[in-house]
Amino acid sequence: MSIAIADYMFKGPLMSVNDLKDQAGIYAIICIRNQRIYIVDVGESPTIRTTVRKHPRKAYWAKSCRGIIAFAVYYMPEFHQPGKRVVIEQAIRRQYNIICDEY
Repeated sequence: MSIAIADYMFKGPLMSVNDLKDQAGIYAIICIRNQRIYIVDVGESPTIRTTVRKHPRKAYWAKSCRGIIAFAVYYMPEFHQPGKRVVIEQAIRRQYNIICDEY
C-alpha cells in the first residue's frame, strides 16, 4: 500500500516499527483516526528503523494521536549524503505545517 505525501509515494501505513527497514530515507509518523490519516511528525535518517525505535519524540507522537500510530516510509538508499533527505523532509514539514519540537 502507498500513501501520497507531498510529491512522493511513501510505503505504508506500516503498523509496527519492525515493518521498517534500517535503510536511508524519509519517515512519517502518522495517526489513523476515523478512517483518515494525519501526519504527526516527519524525519530523515540513514537508518530509519533504529531512529524511529529510539526516537526522543515517541511520547509526543502518542500524546498527539487520538487513534492508531503507524508509519510511512520513502526509502532513499541511493542517497548516502543526508542533504537530499533533509531538503525533502523540510519541504514536507513546511507543506503540512508540521511542528514537532516537544520532547
